[in-house]
Amino acid sequence: MGPAARCIIRRKPNVLPLV
Repeated sequence: MGPAARCIIRRKPNVLPLV
């Protein structure tokens, strides 16, 4: 998971991107 994933997790903690 990269830095971009952190932003996505912050916006949607329920969603876990495979980045």
